[in-house]
Amino acid sequence: MATSLASFLDSSIEMLSRPYSVNASVIIPPGGAAGVIACCGSGVGGYSLFMQDRHVFFVHNYLGLLEIRASSRQIVRDGALRIRFSFEPPHDVDAANAHGAPGVGRLFFNGRLVGLQRFPVAIPLAFPLGAGFTIGRNPGSPISTLYEPPYPFSGRIITATYEGGAQRQTHRVHLR
Repeated sequence: MATSLASFLDSSIEMLSRPYSVNASVIIPPGGAAGVIACCGSGVGGYSLFMQDRHVFFVHNYLGLLEIRASSRQIVRDGALRIRFSFEPPHDVDAANAHGAPGVGRLFFNGRLVGLQRFPVAIPLAFPLGAGFTIGRNPGSPISTLYEPPYPFSGRIITATYEGGAQRQTHRVHLR
């Protein structure tokens, strides 16, 4: 069952060395699912939350130069699943002046930690215009080298959210 595509072309989503999270509630059909759940950016910078080979990945593409990956240690089982990726920079970072500060990425299934990755750099600048938060596939150039776009999600996405930025923005979509 393919998921609908939703896209929010919002250049106000700020992640510059600030805490943020990408969250999704999905349903995995019998036999598993694969594809992009949510992404923002392009091949020259951005992030992608996707499923592949029964694992969830969060990839941060740093300016097209470096791909940093957090992946689930646990396999994804069929049925309902809440996925959360959170990024936390050091508490002493001056977000206004720290472009690309390091931090820690954590991946959760149903509230339980399943992946942890140190990120030596974070998003240093705003995303290019038109590189908005997109649900269900990766339009345009690939954010990750692990897949070819559009890599549509083959499960069902119930909700997907981005939370973060200077004003703690929340962008939410409900798909049925």
